[in-house]
Amino acid sequence: MRALGDVTIGLTVSLTGRYAHPGGQALVGVQAWVDDINRSGGIRIEELSSSLPVRLVHYDGESSVRRCAELTERLLAHGLRHLKTVHGRFVP
Repeated sequence: MRALGDVTIGLTVSLTGRYAHPGGQALVGVQAWVDDINRSGGIRIEELSSSLPVRLVHYDGESSVRRCAELTERLLAHGLRHLKTVHGRFVP
């Protein structure tokens, strides 16, 4: 049987520059979530009748709106469709 792979999640987050501190906190939170999900067996995909591990791909947006946009385009170009961009202030 062929391996099913993983659920890859893309994140553009500012790890350098003006917003490095909140960006770093966001990345730590997302990484903790990924670790927790993987420890519990992964994300259940009903259509596959299986659970898959989560893999996180992240890029440093360098506290620049333009750079975050470029990197988000890169994630989309690689086929990722579930993305989160963290830049600047957090807005609920």
